[in-house]
Amino acid sequence: MAQEKHLNRLFQRYLLALSLIALLALFSQYLIHRSLANQEMDSKVVNIAGRQRMFSQKVVKLALLISGDTDLLSQKNNARTLREVITQWQQSYLGLRTGNSDLGIPQPGTNPTIGAAFDQLDPYYQAMVGAARALVEHPYSRETYEQSIPVLLSNEQEYLQRMDQIVDMYEALARRKIDRTHLIQSTILIVTLLTLVAEGRFIFMPANHQLEAFVANVQENRNRLRKTIQAIPHPFLVIKKEGGIQYANPEFEQLFACASDDIKGKSLEHVLPELQKELDNEPKLAYLLPENAGHQLRTIRTRHKDGRQLTLIASLNCFQADGDKYLNVLLQDITEFQEKRNLILAQEEALSDIAWRHSHEVRKPVANILGLVQLLTEDNFLENDERNEYLAYLRDSALELDDTVREIIQHSPVRDDTSHSASSSRKV
Repeated sequence: MAQEKHLNRLFQRYLLALSLIALLALFSQYLIHRSLANQEMDSKVVNIAGRQRMFSQKVVKLALLISGDTDLLSQKNNARTLREVITQWQQSYLGLRTGNSDLGIPQPGTNPTIGAAFDQLDPYYQAMVGAARALVEHPYSRETYEQSIPVLLSNEQEYLQRMDQIVDMYEALARRKIDRTHLIQSTILIVTLLTLVAEGRFIFMPANHQLEAFVANVQENRNRLRKTIQAIPHPFLVIKKEGGIQYANPEFEQLFACASDDIKGKSLEHVLPELQKELDNEPKLAYLLPENAGHQLRTIRTRHKDGRQLTLIASLNCFQADGDKYLNVLLQDITEFQEKRNLILAQEEALSDIAWRHSHEVRKPVANILGLVQLLTEDNFLENDERNEYLAYLRDSALELDDTVREIIQHSPVRDDTSHSASSSRKV
């Protein structure tokens, strides 16, 4: 019971450790996917923030082209391009400030540093966008050129420097997120390794000790079983259903004059066909069915190789081990016992016959003798002829008694000196 409770505790610890490792693995996968998603969004944000510098430079370049171009068609095309660039610039800039799902820009976080940087950048941005829009609205006005171009040129450098700082802030923020993800993953890795170490220390090592103790116990039981089998003083067989005879002890080899190696793997019919015949005739005794496993006794008569008749008691024990079915056969040679028993039964029958003859055949001449002796001793007036006749009757009765006793002794299995005494007394 204590061992079972210990195994249950180990099993519960094992389930707990596996559950913890599974949770850590799932959490790690969640962090990895989240980190990849964040990196994708951060890369888009950094890319769009970097494009702000390109938009500002492109606006200045198109403004200069429009102001210096004398071809009306070319000015018109450049003005149309400038309008598109301004639209893209405003859309991406506003997306960085407030978020834009169409561009894949998430809602800005509560980072005060980036917010303050945008607040400082905003006047330069508004001045450049306003000047560029004035050129778009009045592409052929010289006055507009003279007012807008200086505004664009004077704010461009400051805008580029401050935008570079904002891009650096976005990159630093992205790196911090990556570093934080790496830290969490490292923490999960350490916790996982510690869990594995604890699992090995508190689960696998005790389980290994338990397994070693179990294996040692099994080995010890096998050794005990081997010694027990070797100590059996009677012939003994171990038979496997699918493998024939597996073991025969020296007593079996001696009784049947065969070597264990010679009969190993052979069927029971090879050495004890009489027992195999009984098993075939009564399937419930066979070891082929596990539900019939148990102990059975059978008396069999077989013949030794030298021709002697043997009477054996076979003790049959069926069992299963490692999924295989076995039959143990323990034999006890009762040949001598059976012979002595038959002799005792014959003597009992002879004594019964003696008792019967004593009550029927011996009693008659004894009664005659007793009657004649009584006549001879009580009648004092007998004539010599009558006395001689009685003595003749007495002698005949004695001889009849002697013949009966002699016949009884001759037919009795128990012989002693009684017959010799009887013969001697008859001659006298």
